[in-house]
Amino acid sequence: MDSLIPTKLILFVFIIMISLFILYRIWSKQAKPIYSTIVEPVVEGFGEAQDPKTETEVLRAKYDKTPLSIKGGIPEKYVDLPIREFIVKSSYNSAISGLYASTDALKLTLERGCRFIDFEIFSRNDVEYVSYSGDPEYKTMGTENVSKNRLKLTDALNTAAGSAFSSPTPSTNDPLFILLRIKDNTSPIYKRIAKHINTAFSERLFKGTFNSGTPIGELQGRVVILLDTLSAPKWNEYDKCDSKPNQCLDKVVHLEAGTTNFPLYAYADLLTLPKVIVNRNTKNLKTNINSFMIVEPPQFDAIKPPKPADALNDWHPQFLVYKFYNPGTNELTEYEALFNKYECAFVPMSVYIADANLINSNNLEAKDTDSN
Repeated sequence: MDSLIPTKLILFVFIIMISLFILYRIWSKQAKPIYSTIVEPVVEGFGEAQDPKTETEVLRAKYDKTPLSIKGGIPEKYVDLPIREFIVKSSYNSAISGLYASTDALKLTLERGCRFIDFEIFSRNDVEYVSYSGDPEYKTMGTENVSKNRLKLTDALNTAAGSAFSSPTPSTNDPLFILLRIKDNTSPIYKRIAKHINTAFSERLFKGTFNSGTPIGELQGRVVILLDTLSAPKWNEYDKCDSKPNQCLDKVVHLEAGTTNFPLYAYADLLTLPKVIVNRNTKNLKTNINSFMIVEPPQFDAIKPPKPADALNDWHPQFLVYKFYNPGTNELTEYEALFNKYECAFVPMSVYIADANLINSNNLEAKDTDSN
């Protein structure tokens, strides 16, 4: 009897181990699809290490299968409308292709017709770079802190100046909006950034006061600089100008983003943000829109982007920002289809609302027919 105890004990332990292994396999198979519904399939820094040019070529090849129908600039009859009356094709982390930041990736973004581009800016050894970060304290860059993986801000700005207003970029006379998200904040950094902007854009930089009511015709062929104050809340304290006016950041920033008048929302904010009711004026080309906003991906949370129609119908953001280094997602495909439909990177709100109302009306009629 006693001799059977070790055998039974061994058998019992073996059964327990097998059971735990089976439970683990079941859990691991279930966990993968749950994770994939939360995290986007491709995010910054994911992928096989290659080089900037090869990575962008792979990205470009994916876009070869995606049509692009932006053929011209803003129709003449709309140029007197204020900028808040337009939906602008907008890109997030516009020089990123995955593991790298490069001029090739930025050119591709511009060639897709984006007229709102976004740079996350870091400073290392008195040199400013365009990169991205998954570090809440911004001490590391996602391009692995390797200089060849990141892009000098001067190169990014010069590329934007050269490519945004020349072929093969479509609608080269459209305005270009650049959002700066500065992650390192000191007075010398701001001075250098201001100098780089003045050098890169010189005559292209918009001169004058800019706000949501500025007619888009006044902005054609110009560059408008926006500053994310959520990234740099005390930038005015550091931006102390001396005798060199070309090094004053407040002289080149046209509008602060992340303020009451120009809020900057992350995707998740839409879950609690009150809907914005906008109606078109049937007597002219305008709407009654007063809001002016940016809606962009979150800095760290891997959350799926909203469907363009849902965000535009409920909140009417002028700058609904997507990651163009994630081609093939349903949301980005639908977003590009919107601008392809109107063959323009600036879609008038009144035109969009009229079409959206027609689609909703047709859907209601179809439901009524089905119910009968």
